[in-house]
Amino acid sequence: MFDSLKSWLIQRNLTVELLKKPWVLTLAGGLLTLLIVATLWRGQVDYVPLYGAHQHVSTEAVTSALASEKIAFRINPDNGQVLVADNSLPRARMALAAKNIQPIIAPGFELLDKDEVLGASQYIQNIRYQRGLEGELARSIMSLQGVEDARVHLGIQADSGFVLSNQPASSASVIITLTPGMRLTPQQVRAVTQLVAGSVPGLIAANVHIVDQTGALLDAAADDTPAMDADLLRNLSQPITQNLVQILDSAVGQKNYRVTVMPDIDFRHTEETQESYQGDPKVLEEQLSNDTSGQTEASGVPGTLSNRPTTATASTTEGQNSQRNVSQTQRKYAYDHQIKHINYPAQQLARLQIAVALNTGTDIVAKMSDSQLTQLKSLLENAAGIDSQRGDKLTLDKLAFVAPPSVSLPTLSWWQQPDIQFWATWGGVGVLLVLLILVVLRPGIKALIGKRVTTASEEQTLATEQRSTSVGEKHQFETESDLPPRTSGIEDKVSYLQQLAANETDRVADVIKQWINSNDRPRDNV
Repeated sequence: MFDSLKSWLIQRNLTVELLKKPWVLTLAGGLLTLLIVATLWRGQVDYVPLYGAHQHVSTEAVTSALASEKIAFRINPDNGQVLVADNSLPRARMALAAKNIQPIIAPGFELLDKDEVLGASQYIQNIRYQRGLEGELARSIMSLQGVEDARVHLGIQADSGFVLSNQPASSASVIITLTPGMRLTPQQVRAVTQLVAGSVPGLIAANVHIVDQTGALLDAAADDTPAMDADLLRNLSQPITQNLVQILDSAVGQKNYRVTVMPDIDFRHTEETQESYQGDPKVLEEQLSNDTSGQTEASGVPGTLSNRPTTATASTTEGQNSQRNVSQTQRKYAYDHQIKHINYPAQQLARLQIAVALNTGTDIVAKMSDSQLTQLKSLLENAAGIDSQRGDKLTLDKLAFVAPPSVSLPTLSWWQQPDIQFWATWGGVGVLLVLLILVVLRPGIKALIGKRVTTASEEQTLATEQRSTSVGEKHQFETESDLPPRTSGIEDKVSYLQQLAANETDRVADVIKQWINSNDRPRDNV
């Protein structure tokens, strides 16, 4: 191997003495250090959970299966999850699936697929159906974003054949485990409530209760009459604040003002009906009645004498005087009217209060006149949408801002900075590797090269002596098949010497000596 390396270096005009120079060894040490650092950096393996946090598995069975398949794993001390290398995750799951080791999840309607036990009662069937329904609802809730685990408890009331029954209605309870830093909005809580209520026959949303892992009742915040919510206030005040900030940045400059927006929200559910009449009345219906009667009316002193028949003359005179004519008119009028039914939303802005303070410590604010201040206030009112009839109010005033106290952060020394420590650590590793090369590897290479050179020189001396002893017996040109012919010209010999000097420097002198001896020998013979 050493001879092949030496010949490869000679073909590229690289001698062994060049490799002995310090800068070559330093460069080789640096390249080796970079190679080692890159290998260590690439060799770092990220460990990921084998299953999710809500997927419960037997840790003993999983670790035994991974150990039998020779798959490296770790145990998370915080939650006990089994961790495997990122590149080994598919292989680990395939190995566990082959051994029928699967996460334990809530059973669903697959419970109904089991073989029926002979003599199973209707009560057992109902319990099995309820367990399957609870498992299916738990799986559906766990599929929501931010929900790690869920359990559903159903209290289904059996139907009664009596018309009047005092049995309580069906109910449901849901326990949700959320991911850290995640919380459900009231809309999401109402969605889960409707999901559970719509999946159970006879269950209403009012009887569904949702609890998180901390024991907080979530469905209380999703009532029809919502309470004051910070997100709602932020959504109302943020657009108004942005409009005021854009104007104040251009008028007084940044950080020279403070804006506070406080909306007053009315959560009452209000309905209103208005009816208004318009124009002149119009006759809708008219009835005319005329009654003429000629009967004699009763007259005189009430009693029996008044009912006696009278004479004809008296009867005619009194009948003519007692004739009656009755006329009656009845009319119905109608007006053009309009009826409005207004249903106000449950969340309505009742009043808006805004306070704007300007810093008098700046030259722009200090030089502002009262007219300019009034103009700026009117501009801010228009930008905020102030409604005086609603009771909105905007206050603009000048104040002397107090400078915040200066916070002096502790300064780390240059040797305490994380970046310096990181590079110092890897620099120390590199220095150790360079020292290892210079102190250990370099002397060993030198000793090995010196031993090889000494052996090669001894072998070359022995071969030269053997060739010199055999010159008298046989001509040198006849024993060396690689030498040019004896009759070749001087140009061929010089070319051969150049090639010999580039490949085998030690043989040049011997070849020249042999050529001289071969030229002298014919002269002696002559």
